[in-house]
Amino acid sequence: MAVSARVTDYPKRMLPILTREQMRAFDQHAITQCDVPGIILMENAGRGAAAVLRQHYSLGRAPMVIVCGGGNNGGDGFVVARQLLSAGVPLAVFTLVAPEGLAGDALVNYRALCGVGCVPILLKGDLSPLLHALAEACVVVDALLGTGISRAVSGIWWEVITALNHAAVPVVALDIPSGLDANTGAVLGVAVRATRTLTFGAYKRGLLQGAAREHVGAIEVIDLGVPTADIVKSVGATASIMTRACLIAALQPRARATHKYRAGNVLVLGGSPGKTGAALLCARAALRAGAGM
Repeated sequence: MAVSARVTDYPKRMLPILTREQMRAFDQHAITQCDVPGIILMENAGRGAAAVLRQHYSLGRAPMVIVCGGGNNGGDGFVVARQLLSAGVPLAVFTLVAPEGLAGDALVNYRALCGVGCVPILLKGDLSPLLHALAEACVVVDALLGTGISRAVSGIWWEVITALNHAAVPVVALDIPSGLDANTGAVLGVAVRATRTLTFGAYKRGLLQGAAREHVGAIEVIDLGVPTADIVKSVGATASIMTRACLIAALQPRARATHKYRAGNVLVLGGSPGKTGAALLCARAALRAGAGM
């Protein structure tokens, strides 16, 4: 599982990892305290994801397939579709939820996508239009189920996710692979096996544990256009990722002639009879890492 933050740049900070609840609080803080409406957060997420897709994949040689659900994850997918359509990328957009089942920002972006000439194909019982599109696609975007899902996937949702997993092209998940629990990384019956996951705002805990390794692919964080570090200070984070930049900032160059007492001391407590191996390994690791004594 590759982890990067090429889109969101935290120069010398550890990268926050949020739970589902913390991410909801993050969004609410951005909306209520930063006065950034949810529709703008969705637009920033979709625009950023579209930019990464164009960066990583040769779009245009074959249609891109985008499969959307009915919540905010589906709304993100509609934004991605509109952004790529405006850039001349050929695509086919499918939805599992009829327009009357949409609401809020997702409905706004569904209508905006229709307004620029792309009406998503509604999938009901017959998946043959999707299967035909997948056979000709260059890339597939999963915008079915976001971080809010906590129950087992079933019905047509199961069938569509299974179809995506059989596609012979890269699959890119928006925010989290559909069917993966955002808190635990557990597979809720079935989950998309993504080549790449473009997660919004911050890493989700479920992307980095449980069965996630088999489903997330390379992870990139998409900036939402809000002060992420300040918001995380307010809502909290469950953990953080140590980055190379953090390590470089902490590990300053040492003079060749430095004294052992200036390089730090390590005390290893362990080594009960018959169990000295762990203590020896720890001491050797400390020595190789540069401890003075």
